[in-house]
Amino acid sequence: MSFDINQIKNQFPLLKGNPDLVYLDSASTTHKPKVVLNAMNDFYISSNANVHRGLYDLSHKADTSWIDAHRKVAQFINALPEEVFFVKNATEGINWFAQTARDQILKEGDVVVITQMEHHSNILPWSAIQQRLDIQLERLMLNKDSRVDLDHLTELFGKYGERIKIISLAHMSNVLGVTNDVKSITKLARKYGAMVLVDGTQSVAHLSVDVKELDCDIFVFSGHKMYGPTGIGVVYGKRNILENLDPVWQGGEMVDNVSENVVFKNLPWKFEAGTPNIAGGIGLAKAAEWLNSIEGRFEYEKELSNYLYLAISKHPSSVKVLSQPSSILSFVMDGVHAHDIASEFNELGICIRSGYHCAQPLHEKLKIKGSARVSLGIYNTKGDVDKFIQGLDQLKRYE
Repeated sequence: MSFDINQIKNQFPLLKGNPDLVYLDSASTTHKPKVVLNAMNDFYISSNANVHRGLYDLSHKADTSWIDAHRKVAQFINALPEEVFFVKNATEGINWFAQTARDQILKEGDVVVITQMEHHSNILPWSAIQQRLDIQLERLMLNKDSRVDLDHLTELFGKYGERIKIISLAHMSNVLGVTNDVKSITKLARKYGAMVLVDGTQSVAHLSVDVKELDCDIFVFSGHKMYGPTGIGVVYGKRNILENLDPVWQGGEMVDNVSENVVFKNLPWKFEAGTPNIAGGIGLAKAAEWLNSIEGRFEYEKELSNYLYLAISKHPSSVKVLSQPSSILSFVMDGVHAHDIASEFNELGICIRSGYHCAQPLHEKLKIKGSARVSLGIYNTKGDVDKFIQGLDQLKRYE
């Protein structure tokens, strides 16, 4: 469908039922269009059965929907269906790979590289492994544009060489709004045999993601930040890599044989132990299908982002913007705590985020105790931006 902001906004029941609400926190979670809610509801009403288990028609119908969900989500990021399996969220996806790496890839003395902009979900799993396995954990510095400093990465490879086994980084920062040059990073990693994990949680709703073009080994994202349901996430892995990894989670329906010799199922099912979030997977697939159907969404979002950044650039100097022009705008105000800013906006019916945004080390590097964040979704309008700017004007009394 062609881009019509009024038509699109009306597809979100919560927003349609609260026409005065200005929701500017989509980097935290997005609202869900009716087609996604309907898809999940239809599953429970018309085809509720467990998958990979029954021989009756209702179970076959559920199987078909589940397999089709993997196909649609894989297509969304240009992957093969067998290269995609479902988890609870991106956090679980990163933890899956970290635990897999601990047991099957890393050894003492190896090096894992993350960046200074990472979400806690891409820091804590590696920190835990460092404590147990005595690996080296290096943090890539940022350049003057707030992106990953490729020169620093080159220096780290010069220092450690093939001891660097994994680079794990955000595709798009949830604070700075920047998109990292993943292709250049993977190209450099290939020279030394390092694997690259990309956290695409913030990027999949705002960029056209092609995992083959990025050439990353692992790509993870959450459904709830791309207009899908909560409780469902995705791990993409190159087929040859997934085939050579043993599953971390063991249980029902991920094996073909449990007798003297355990035989795991083929990809991707060997990584999905137990009864999965079937409705969530179906809802996520519908969200991916729905997003792909909207022509001009990238152009609209770019125009709206530019409108936001231009508007705030005209605001008094007490507002300091931390991020680069994108769907995310993080800022601080002289003498005003971020929580006070968010509370004042709440009184105006405007939802923004405040705090560390699960990126405390980045804020410490910036020497600030939290920030306020505006993040745009496909349903936001220039009118929403105008109301946000008007809200900033009312905060002048703090100056």
